[in-house]
Formats: sequence, structure tokens, C-alpha cells
Amino acid sequence: MAKVDLNRLKGNFAEHVTAAWLSRVCLVRPVAEGTDIGLDLYCESVLESTPYLHFWVQVKAIPESNILDEGGKKGAFFDFPADQLRYWERQPIPVYVFLVPIGTWPPVFPATIYTIRVTEQIIRAGIPEQKSVRLKTFEGSDASNLDEDLREFVEKIVPSDSSILFLRKGMVVPWENLDEDQEPRYTIGIGFQYVEKILDAIRDTATWGLLQALTVERVDPKKKIVRKRFENILSVFKDDLHNWGISMLVRSAHFDGDIDKAKGIIKEQTEIVNSSALITAEEKQKRLNSLNILLSELH
Repeated sequence: MAKVDLNRLKGNFAEHVTAAWLSRVCLVRPVAEGTDIGLDLYCESVLESTPYLHFWVQVKAIPESNILDEGGKKGAFFDFPADQLRYWERQPIPVYVFLVPIGTWPPVFPATIYTIRVTEQIIRAGIPEQKSVRLKTFEGSDASNLDEDLREFVEKIVPSDSSILFLRKGMVVPWENLDEDQEPRYTIGIGFQYVEKILDAIRDTATWGLLQALTVERVDPKKKIVRKRFENILSVFKDDLHNWGISMLVRSAHFDGDIDKAKGIIKEQTEIVNSSALITAEEKQKRLNSLNILLSELH
């Protein structure tokens, strides 16, 4: 007969306690046996009887030696393989690790379950180039204040972490609100390392918007104000435009019948390309050829 070791019992206990706690504010679905790829629970928070946001959970039973006390502030830590963190980094929803202290066996129900906000920590600090990474936390839920702690988790922490996930793609996204009339909320103080991606996304969004606005304005001339807004935004990026962006600015000027402005854009971009020390001679020639094609289309 197969034997079950103590570590497996501890892990099983920790997972069920965590699932029971989260079930007060979430729909919790255990990962099917045999399909565990670093996750134990699929969760969907519930606010005002309405399904809200999804997140994933791994549960770890930890010994007393993993408990921290820094200046009277209680916390916990766990060491993860860096490959595990990279897997979690790729996920489309937030990932959390719940650390359940188990000091004796049979166990007593924990006074605190600690929460590592894996997604938030990766967005904030990245993943070091090493085999093992220690993550620590001073956040969690106390049994004595459980409902309030869990409400804060699903109402603030999960929406915040769901929002900052988009920073990696250069998108600044507000917290998901069930109330459409509520003022949008944003997480601040994190993700500045993604500012170049954010600027690129603003540029590309303005390019896309300018194309859409040109199409719509042919049918509804009142949409000109929308086109001009996108045009003004895109013009700010004159030193960092790709061919599509340049083409859209030229097309917008041509749409207004301002051929001189269209030619001026091409001339300015030609000067920028010729003076750039950041692109290769081959790439420079490709860009100049594209600009010449644009200029020829104006005649």
C-alpha cells in the first residue's frame, strides 16, 4: 500500500484551509489532480453577489523558520525556482502564493495566512538572473480579522494587480469597476521601467486612431475634431515615428488639401533620418525610399 508522507499531509491541510478562507469571498476551483503546473486554485472573486475578477493561487505550507519578524512586523518568505517565477510572469491574470504556517502536527488552524503578491513583486522588481529567488511578504489575512482582510484583498489588491499586468505591454489600465459611474482608479508608484513601452503604445494608438478617424470622417465630417486630436498626439512623436505613423500624418494633411504641410512632414522626416546615428545605413536607405514613395504619391 502506498504511503503518504508528512509533507504531503501538510500541503493538503494548507491548501484546504486557504481554499476555505478564500471561499468566503470567492468561487474557488481546485486544480485537477495530475494537471498541477505550479498552481493549486483557480479563484474568481465575488462582489455584491456578482462575479468580479479571476486570479490564480499556489499554496505552501511553511515551517516556523520561514516566519519573519522585522522590527515587530510579522511576515514570511519562500524560495522559488526562477523558472517558476518566469512561468507565472507570463500568465494573463494575477498570481498569489499563500503561505500557511504549520509548526506542529497535528496542526492547529493558523492565526495568519501570509500572501505573496507574485505578479506585483515581478512588475515592481523583475526576476533576478539566478536559479532561486526569495520572495517575502508582510501582507496576509488574520483569522481574528478575516472578513475585513479578505474584503480588502478582493476589493483593492486583486483589482490593482490585475491593472498593473498591462504595464508590460505599455498599457495604463484603470481598476476594473462594477459601477460604471465610479471614478477610474489607477495604481501609482510602480512600473516606471515600462515608460518607453507606454510611450510607444501612445504613439501606436494615435496612429491607429488617426487611420480610423480618417475613414469615419469621410462619412461624418463632424469627426474632424477626433482626427485632429490623434494628429496632434502623433505629431509629438516626430523624432520617433515609424513608417506607418509618418504615412498617417501625410495622409491627414493631404485629406485637408494641405499639400505643402504634407511635403513639409516628409522633408522633416528625411532630415531626421539623415541625421540619425542610431540606425544602420541599410535601414536608413529603406526609410528614405519609403519617404520618397510617399512624396511621389502627392504628385
